[in-house]
Amino acid sequence: MTKRIIVLAFAVGLLSMSSGCASTLLKSGYREFKQFDTSFLAYEEPPTKWNQQFSAVTIEAVNDQPINGRAPQELLEKLVPLASKQLADSKMFRSVNGESSDRTLLIRGEIIHVDGGGMAATRTVGFGESPLLIVRTTFVDGASGNVLARANLVSKVESAIQNSTDLLGRGYGAAIAKYLKETQDYTKLPE
Repeated sequence: MTKRIIVLAFAVGLLSMSSGCASTLLKSGYREFKQFDTSFLAYEEPPTKWNQQFSAVTIEAVNDQPINGRAPQELLEKLVPLASKQLADSKMFRSVNGESSDRTLLIRGEIIHVDGGGMAATRTVGFGESPLLIVRTTFVDGASGNVLARANLVSKVESAIQNSTDLLGRGYGAAIAKYLKETQDYTKLPE
């Protein structure tokens, strides 16, 4: 019963605030819930879809040579493990960075832009830039070595509270999954 009263009091408090403050508070809450946003720009598409051909995927180490080594070391160390976990959670492949098979999709990436964003305190109230990562990603057939597609994958942190590096890494994995789902019709494997 006390939880309901607290929630009711909170709702009344929100409604009584000026609309600017209430909307900022609601937007901040939504961003914390959402955590990160992803998008992609495909710039080299294959003539035919190669969807569901691969049972395993390997995300290779991502480099930052195009930006002359300016990516934070912590991001370079965490990017592949976090992206792999996020992609494994999508359940599109039987193996993610595990056992390779003759049908392994290789994912190679180069960071072409990274921005740590503004101070978290200013992002909380709607000011400042959000951390952003853009990775030029190449999808390769592991058996033949043929390039299947290329795309720029974008991970943008929405949260002002959680660790930006972790969310950028998870966002990269989610961007890979989003690309595969929207351009190659990948879906979850049957249980």
